[in-house]
Amino acid sequence: AVVSTQSEYPVVQQLALSLLYDVAAERCIRDTIKLNNNLEPLLVMLKNNDLEDLHQGIIQVVGICMQDPDHLEAMQDTGHLIALKNYVTSTNPLGQLNALRTIGPASL
Repeated sequence: AVVSTQSEYPVVQQLALSLLYDVAAERCIRDTIKLNNNLEPLLVMLKNNDLEDLHQGIIQVVGICMQDPDHLEAMQDTGHLIALKNYVTSTNPLGQLNALRTIGPASL
């Protein structure tokens, strides 16, 4: 995984998420993310309240990947959409708003 829950330096995790978001602008990178099921560890991290400072970066990466219909379908097939829905409905109101702003365009 690009981002580890084991890092002692949260800033490194945030930078890794930012980098992943930037490179995921390229279709071939999103295809690689899908092929290797790299969203799963990120979605697991959404369940960990101790990593709340990383949640917005994770949502941004997930959101950019959801732009591709085939990626969106793969997320549905693997249950990742349910995990994302669970996050959106369980987080604080500001987190909900940020998550919906990020993933909303993919739902259109």
